[in-house]
Amino acid sequence: MSNENFLVCDRDLTDAALERYLAAPAVAIDTETMGLLPQRDRLCLVQICDPTGYVTVIRIARKQTEAPKLKQLLEKADITKVFHFARFDVAQCSYHLDIEVQPIFCTKIASKLARTYTNKHGLKELVQELEKVELDKSSQSSDWGNADQLSDAQLGSVLLALPLGQMLTMPISGRLTAKYGSRRMLTIGAPLYALALTNIGLAASGWQLALFLFLFGVAGNLCNIALNTHGVSVEGFYGKAIMTSFHGYWSVGGFVGALVGIPMLAFHVSPYVHFWVIAAIVLTHIVVNYKYLLHTPNLITKKKTSFFTKPQGALIQLGIIGFCSMAAEGAMFDWSGVYFKEIVEAPSALVILGYASFMVTMATGRFLGDKLINLYGRKRLLQLSGIVLSLGMFISVAFPNIYAATLGFMLVGMGVSSIVPSVYSIAGNNTKVSPGIALAMVSGVSYFGFLIAPPFIGYISAISSLRYSYAIIG
Repeated sequence: MSNENFLVCDRDLTDAALERYLAAPAVAIDTETMGLLPQRDRLCLVQICDPTGYVTVIRIARKQTEAPKLKQLLEKADITKVFHFARFDVAQCSYHLDIEVQPIFCTKIASKLARTYTNKHGLKELVQELEKVELDKSSQSSDWGNADQLSDAQLGSVLLALPLGQMLTMPISGRLTAKYGSRRMLTIGAPLYALALTNIGLAASGWQLALFLFLFGVAGNLCNIALNTHGVSVEGFYGKAIMTSFHGYWSVGGFVGALVGIPMLAFHVSPYVHFWVIAAIVLTHIVVNYKYLLHTPNLITKKKTSFFTKPQGALIQLGIIGFCSMAAEGAMFDWSGVYFKEIVEAPSALVILGYASFMVTMATGRFLGDKLINLYGRKRLLQLSGIVLSLGMFISVAFPNIYAATLGFMLVGMGVSSIVPSVYSIAGNNTKVSPGIALAMVSGVSYFGFLIAPPFIGYISAISSLRYSYAIIG
């Protein structure tokens, strides 16, 4: 596809486009990827513009490892390649296409040298000041890997399908767990959760992906409420705090899932096969360990109530505590990489450091949390956790260098580690409402924080900066 000043190519430049760019003294280059790490996230687009405003967009195919004409252009020594934040784009070209770009001019570095009166060196601010043009950054986080299949609106709807399934199922899953018991609901919900994952690998269109994600969210919530309710029962059986350790193993599961994904990507295993491998492991685990689940008829209320129970004030308060904690978790999960790239300006290889440090301390804190609860009590630990969480956010905002920000993110991980497990445990031991229903109420309010924080951060960042967004969350 092309018009007078715009060309779209697949895999590489056309001969005519190459000839045109080779005659230019300089070209501007930008890349679009599926994420921040070259080793994990694929390169999707390379965009080129010459001084006359002629733009070419090259769509890079999956598993593509070379683009000879693009390589010829980017390695030509007498043509200056202009980037904004060159370190990222150069690393992508080098890793994915074996292109060693030269010579390089980075407008971000130039801005820092010339505009010493400000700390705002983003492309949007730079163009606004020098060219009096306001860039539209509303599509900054698009899924470039599927841009030819889903519009921005469709993609937004698809991504909402999973949490929508979870939210809509919360009152139902709580009621079902109260009626049939956590043991029975786990034996139903866990296999459904594993099987629902495999369907995602079959999605061939946007509406199919949305449907399968919705069903995955439904099955996930059935399993989640039953599992946490059963955790309360097991905690009561042992007579001591062990809930945070259960959530610690959830964090370990996230690490293991990532480790399993590495060879799957390396050997180009399809998502459908990958998901079936995970489902087979989960189903085997269920078959082997089903016999160890507790029978908990004493925790299931026999009193008939309306389908939707009016929330208790104490449960709402617990939900608000969980909301604040999960808002911080949402900020870490969705924005930590961007924060380290744009605010901390970490090297490409260390962009994931913030997220990794957060996850490690969160998992570690959950395994330590039960001992601290047994020693000092849940109330004191919740108070201390809130202080540590806020302190970590403050450090990462006030001192946005790689050392301080990493320390700050570690403190945030430690701070959030015990809050949600403690809140769930307190809710599950409520004497006036069945554990399943109480957990559904509290987790519903808490999870809303996880959903609303990432877009809220994005809106505040668009108005001011990502640093201020993190300051508000903290």
